[in-house]
Amino acid sequence: MALSIAIPLHTFTASEVVTVPATNIPTGNTHAQLLINRNVGTNSLEANPAASISWFMEFSLDGGQTFGNGAGAGTVGGLLASGGHVSDVGDDLPGDPQSTLRQVRGSVTNGATTLSVSGSLNLT
Repeated sequence: MALSIAIPLHTFTASEVVTVPATNIPTGNTHAQLLINRNVGTNSLEANPAASISWFMEFSLDGGQTFGNGAGAGTVGGLLASGGHVSDVGDDLPGDPQSTLRQVRGSVTNGATTLSVSGSLNLT
């Protein structure tokens, strides 16, 4: 069963970090994707070429006791050459897809300027 965890619109201060709490991964899911919307809010990533932001997700195979096997990415402000409005990172989920002990958590870290983004963590 697919699961999408919303990251609500947030205006970051310089160097602020927002976390996505640990969440159980539904059995059968094999892929995770963390998406950042670039064109939202009053200080959007698209409208601020001096901005930068990074995001990271990591996984647990033991019910949240330990985390590792992460994937992350980062981007700078301004318009994407591709014309899109989303930056993302995706990864295959580690462990047995039938395990009920798998979890995922994430974080979004802002750079030196005030910045507005939203996003989602999607499990499929």
